[in-house]
Amino acid sequence: MNFIPKIVYFNTIIQFTKPPQGDYLNQVIDASEITTKSFNGKTQTTWAYNSNFISPEFFLVEHDVKESLQTFLSTYAVKGVTFEYYPHSDEVTFFSVTLKDKRFEPKIVAIQGADKFFWEFTLKMEVVN
Repeated sequence: MNFIPKIVYFNTIIQFTKPPQGDYLNQVIDASEITTKSFNGKTQTTWAYNSNFISPEFFLVEHDVKESLQTFLSTYAVKGVTFEYYPHSDEVTFFSVTLKDKRFEPKIVAIQGADKFFWEFTLKMEVVN
């Protein structure tokens, strides 16, 4: 299976050219809890739901892909709108996600050409489906 992901929103596609580094999803499931203390001093914990987060780590991302992603994140995803993340190219499996961390912190890792670089970053998303 080809683990080269893409992001789809409206009719726009951002296609990565390399798979994420390490775990292709980097998945974390976090349980939400509400803890209350009653008048008699006893503590009660209620488990509300589980949240599923994926944070693929990308390495050596081309300049054009990084620019498209940065535009997408700053104009669309930052509003909390749902988009589709395809972790591999089977065109069937995808996650409906929202942006979890509104900070996008790409780091330069290599020179690609004149005024263009290869980038690395982690894309933090919360699964909503």
